[in-house]
Amino acid sequence: MLYAFDEEDRVLLIERNHEPNKGCFSPPGGKLQTGSGESPHSCAIREAKEEIGLQLTPK
Repeated sequence: MLYAFDEEDRVLLIERNHEPNKGCFSPPGGKLQTGSGESPHSCAIREAKEEIGLQLTPK
Protein backbone atom coordinates (compact mmCIF):
# COMPACT_ATOMS: atom_id res chain seq x y z
CA MET A 1 0.00 0.00 0.00
CA LEU A 2 1.03 3.53 -0.73
CA TYR A 3 0.18 6.17 1.84
CA ALA A 4 0.15 9.71 0.47
CA PHE A 5 -0.70 12.77 2.54
CA ASP A 6 -1.41 16.38 1.63
CA GLU A 7 -0.24 19.48 3.48
CA GLU A 8 -3.17 19.13 5.91
CA ASP A 9 -2.24 15.51 6.72
CA ARG A 10 -5.25 14.10 4.87
CA VAL A 11 -4.61 10.67 3.42
CA LEU A 12 -5.26 9.91 -0.26
CA LEU A 13 -7.82 7.15 -0.77
CA ILE A 14 -9.16 5.60 -3.95
CA GLU A 15 -12.46 3.87 -4.57
CA ARG A 16 -11.91 0.28 -5.66
CA ASN A 17 -13.44 -0.56 -9.06
CA HIS A 18 -12.83 -4.30 -8.97
CA GLU A 19 -13.40 -7.18 -6.59
CA PRO A 20 -12.34 -7.80 -3.93
CA ASN A 21 -13.62 -4.74 -2.08
CA LYS A 22 -15.33 -3.10 -5.07
CA GLY A 23 -16.86 0.22 -3.96
CA CYS A 24 -14.70 0.44 -0.84
CA PHE A 25 -12.10 3.13 -0.23
CA SER A 26 -8.47 2.26 0.46
CA PRO A 27 -4.96 3.57 -0.06
CA PRO A 28 -3.61 2.83 -3.55
CA GLY A 29 -1.59 -0.34 -3.77
CA GLY A 30 -0.89 -3.56 -5.53
CA LYS A 31 1.38 -6.55 -5.60
CA LEU A 32 5.15 -6.58 -5.55
CA GLN A 33 6.50 -8.17 -8.73
CA THR A 34 9.03 -10.43 -7.01
CA GLY A 35 9.69 -12.51 -10.12
CA SER A 36 11.22 -9.49 -11.83
CA GLY A 37 13.22 -8.48 -8.75
CA GLU A 38 11.13 -5.37 -8.10
CA SER A 39 11.95 -3.56 -4.86
CA PRO A 40 9.23 -2.26 -2.52
CA HIS A 41 10.33 1.30 -3.39
CA SER A 42 10.00 0.63 -7.13
CA CYS A 43 6.64 -1.03 -6.53
CA ALA A 44 5.30 2.10 -4.79
CA ILE A 45 6.42 4.27 -7.71
CA ARG A 46 4.82 1.92 -10.25
CA GLU A 47 1.56 1.61 -8.32
CA ALA A 48 1.26 5.40 -7.94
CA LYS A 49 1.46 5.72 -11.72
CA GLU A 50 -0.94 2.84 -12.41
CA GLU A 51 -3.58 3.58 -9.79
CA ILE A 52 -3.64 7.37 -9.44
CA GLY A 53 -1.68 8.67 -12.43
CA LEU A 54 1.09 10.28 -10.38
CA GLN A 55 4.70 10.04 -11.52
CA LEU A 56 6.76 9.94 -8.32
CA THR A 57 10.41 10.92 -8.37
CA PRO A 58 12.71 9.30 -5.80
CA LYS A 59 14.86 11.67 -3.75
